[in-house]
Amino acid sequence: MATGMQEELWSETWKRQACDSQSDGSLSYRSCASAASSEVERGASSAVSDGEQRPQAARAAAAAVITQQELQDVIAELEQKWGECCGLYVHGSTIFANQLCPHDLDLIAVIDHAKQEVLQDSPDSQFTLGRCEVSVYERRCFFEKLHAMDLTMLTCLSTPKRFVLKELQDERLRNFELDLRLLEESVTSYAEYTWLKAQRVLNDWKDPYKSSKNAYFVFRVLEFGCQLADHGRIVDLKAANHMWDVIKELYQVLNIQPQEEDVIEAVLARHFKDSLACFEAKVSAARQRERGERGGSEAEAKKAEETRSVEASKAPNWDTCVICLESTSGCGKKELNQLLQSPSDANVAETWVQLVNCRHCFHTTCIADAVRASLKADRTLRHAACPVCRASVVFDFQARSTLSRRRRKRPMSFAGYPATIRNPEDRHRDGRRGRENRDDRNDRGDRDHDRVNTAARPLRNRAYQARRA
Repeated sequence: MATGMQEELWSETWKRQACDSQSDGSLSYRSCASAASSEVERGASSAVSDGEQRPQAARAAAAAVITQQELQDVIAELEQKWGECCGLYVHGSTIFANQLCPHDLDLIAVIDHAKQEVLQDSPDSQFTLGRCEVSVYERRCFFEKLHAMDLTMLTCLSTPKRFVLKELQDERLRNFELDLRLLEESVTSYAEYTWLKAQRVLNDWKDPYKSSKNAYFVFRVLEFGCQLADHGRIVDLKAANHMWDVIKELYQVLNIQPQEEDVIEAVLARHFKDSLACFEAKVSAARQRERGERGGSEAEAKKAEETRSVEASKAPNWDTCVICLESTSGCGKKELNQLLQSPSDANVAETWVQLVNCRHCFHTTCIADAVRASLKADRTLRHAACPVCRASVVFDFQARSTLSRRRRKRPMSFAGYPATIRNPEDRHRDGRRGRENRDDRNDRGDRDHDRVNTAARPLRNRAYQARRA
């Protein structure tokens, strides 16, 4: 028999599902309350039992997300062992809709009055019931991460109504505003972390499939960052889904295997670099808009974004793939970036790429074979290089002057699943000190940026040693 709280939760869940006509995230998670109320006024029931009749559309929507029994079991587990559930959100592939039939249902639970210590970023703060995998956060921790511009928590605020099983009520949400400085740091740090994780999963876990998922996550993170900078929220949770199809096919066509992280760099690093530049341009434009509200110019903001975007994707200067000696320009093949930027029926095998540190272009399959051959021929090589100019095919984070100048005193680190900002209270405390000290921190930030990017070195060294063995 369901408890009163469980019945209330289930009732609220299907009311939201009935009113949520935009499963792509285009509806802010706070903007559907009036629609839900109107549904109730038109005769929707205030509680749901096993034998009660509901509108067919609402029943179908509810069944697609979570069953009544599953919700009751999750709430009962939270109340018995963790604390009072004050917020419950669906997360992961279910809301991103990048899998037809997700095998599990990821949930984020926010609790009050914890009955046990809830460790941050730890498997000990998670539990599994059937297909439901629940990550638990205390309200305090949730808001610390939210104010540090953690993307997982920001996604909760943009979750479509039918995926909000219990809406978190808090005055701090009513006037919540993005901190653009922290948002830029959070998103770029998370993207870099995930980029390196894709390679670590490939080499250490020997799992190309999970590596491909992390490579896709990189671009989804940056896409969501762009939406937040443009709109103040994530308006389309499915915007990056076509990239998953491209990257999954790319791994399969190129048959990417452990110790071949340089192949990933050769074919995807240019798009990664351009995506980072696009996000930073949008943040810069958002800052200009803020200044415009204080007396600046909207035209200046638009011009700044357009200039940064053009600089990020300068035209290549090579028309022939020097590996196969066939044309890349006018050959009928598409640039891989085009497939990643918008949905397309093009075959990944029939594409060409531009390397990240030079403007030389090659057919995708050609450069993948060339990278493998060069590393096999000379096992002393730390990284593969462009066949034309010998520039490294690896994206150099330290060369990115834009972020380096703004790198904070303590670079952001991530842990847990879903990965969230570690020790976010420090970030938020620094943010409250104001922006007047930002210039004083720039020099220290540059030095610390060098330190944070050494995370790539052990990874590279392991791959280097493995090739020499």
